[in-house]
Parts: sequence; C-alpha cells; structure tokens
Amino acid sequence: MLKQLNLSRLYLALTLLVFSFGVGIAGFMGLEHYRFVDAFYMTVITASTVGFGEVHPLSDGGR
Repeated sequence: MLKQLNLSRLYLALTLLVFSFGVGIAGFMGLEHYRFVDAFYMTVITASTVGFGEVHPLSDGGR
C-alpha cells in the first residue's frame, strides 16, 4: 500500500514537471519565437535558476 502511494506521488511529480517544462517551452517558442532546442535550453536554465547570464531584451509579448 505504502509503495503504491509513493509510486503515485512520483508519477504526479513527474507529470507536473513535464507539464511545467511544456508550458515553459511553449511560452518561449510562442512569445519569443525561439526554436525548440533554444526554448528547451532557456526553460531548463530558468527552472534551475542558473541563468548562465543568458539575459536578452525580451519582446513586448515576453514582458
């Protein structure tokens, strides 16, 4: 029972993570017109709060 509960929580956490990354990627692609790879990269460094000094002026839609 406990193992199944932990597995359910893991699936929920992974689902939310994938959904969040999907929203981030879609946002960068839609608002900033980034290619998929660039949008994925920006989503990863934004979510991990690393940044790598990748700050560029945003478009009006990105603000």
